[in-house]
Amino acid sequence: MKLLVYLPARNAGKTLFRTVSSIPHELFNRISGILIVNNASVDNTKIEAEKVKSSGLPVPVTVINNETDKGYGGSQKIAYRYAIDNGYDAVVMLPADGQYPPDKSVELAESLFKNKGDGKGSGADMCIGSRVASGSKTKMPFWRFVGNRVLTAVEAASFRLGISEYHSGFRAYRCATLAKTNFEKCSNSYPFDTEMFAIFAANGFKVIEIPVTSIYSKDSNTPKFIELVEYCSTIFLIVGEFVLYKYKLRKDERFGGSSNV
Repeated sequence: MKLLVYLPARNAGKTLFRTVSSIPHELFNRISGILIVNNASVDNTKIEAEKVKSSGLPVPVTVINNETDKGYGGSQKIAYRYAIDNGYDAVVMLPADGQYPPDKSVELAESLFKNKGDGKGSGADMCIGSRVASGSKTKMPFWRFVGNRVLTAVEAASFRLGISEYHSGFRAYRCATLAKTNFEKCSNSYPFDTEMFAIFAANGFKVIEIPVTSIYSKDSNTPKFIELVEYCSTIFLIVGEFVLYKYKLRKDERFGGSSNV
């Protein structure tokens, strides 16, 4: 498996190098490359990214610097297009803020290619690092936990993907599956992840999860209040659009297959 570990970095100067350094050395023989997408950071993220690149890691490190803010979703589009165009089999998104465990990156990706013994064939198309699945020891801040549970309940009832949470930023994709989707037509902002779930549900792609324990600190990347309000309202909108698409009451080019395949 050719695996790319992708780190989205927005003002992550304090945590980027530490996050990459926390990947256990023995895992690098199962990682083929690291991609850092610096999304118009105004701190020293660019310098820290170059420090990672020149640190002598046993895999190639590529740094892409967005001169303008491409957004949470826009940066993912850049990374996934890079992974597809460079022949990777899987890509893991590991946020650079240190919230998720780097040592789980390879397990997340390799889970895509394991037979889960459910009679539905080998492997999966997306794997989520769930903070609420059995086995996770995450102590999520109360307000985030409530919001997570309410939105997840709505999404679970609509998408029916059989996972315990829909808002983890730690996930792995099969690149061959990404290439079959219209992910580049999705939002450039935070709703991108929900649109991806809608795409996977609409096309019958398989999503699985593994439990992970995340750490919340003052350096964790947290959306602003207005962004959270907009995010929640947009989630409900996407769910509504998906339901209408599912029952053939509207067309939506995001949810169909890619014309490039």
